[in-house]
Amino acid sequence: MTGIADDLILFAQVATAGNFTGVARIAGLPKSTVSRRISALETALGERLLTRGARALTLTPFGEGILRLGQRMLEDATAWAVTMGRRLLPLHSRLFIDQLRDSLSPGVGPEDTAIDADS
Repeated sequence: MTGIADDLILFAQVATAGNFTGVARIAGLPKSTVSRRISALETALGERLLTRGARALTLTPFGEGILRLGQRMLEDATAWAVTMGRRLLPLHSRLFIDQLRDSLSPGVGPEDTAIDADS
């Protein structure tokens, strides 16, 4: 089960790409799942987001407005992931270095292998 926020982000990706196939490949989902999630989002919102043609997807006027929301959510989610990655990397690196130090050189203190979190 996915949330509406996830589906709004997925919609933004589909609208930007102009197709379900590429987004499905990148997301690691079957194309039918991506299509169903967009349809479920349309049902939840009570209005069509896309007009599905034989060869192309076209945004409806409502879809254009929702696209801006989805794009902002995607940008925020990306910024959050980058921020968290920066915060977690020094911790992960410190744990890895401490484990490596302990296994290779018992008796070497943490001050000898300290890492600068800003580098």
